[in-house]
Amino acid sequence: MSAKTDKIQMYVPAKVKDWIIKYQKDEGFSTESLAALNLIEFAIRIKENAKNDESISNRELLEEILEHVLLTEKVSRNNLLYDFDLAHYKDVSKREEVNKLIDGFKNKVTVEKGGILIKK
Repeated sequence: MSAKTDKIQMYVPAKVKDWIIKYQKDEGFSTESLAALNLIEFAIRIKENAKNDESISNRELLEEILEHVLLTEKVSRNNLLYDFDLAHYKDVSKREEVNKLIDGFKNKVTVEKGGILIKK
């Protein structure tokens, strides 16, 4: 890579030019070229960092969050049901039953999450 600056000319779709102009105005760049250069450098840094990044992706993180939200919803609904029936709530022998219900919820959540994620 040379120390001097090189000129690159390219055609861009009108929508991309509109984005660059908006970015120029929002960020206060003096020219469209500087705004475009800033965006290109930013994109290259993201791509370079992604090569070395072994953390989970945003999609994987959102899938985990979705699973926990669905499980929490199912457990909360079950808790409300048991709260209305004090005999179930106070009976210690019902804990095994509740644990089985929660395990069943986990299985249902996995299936439900799969159904949501397939839709993309």
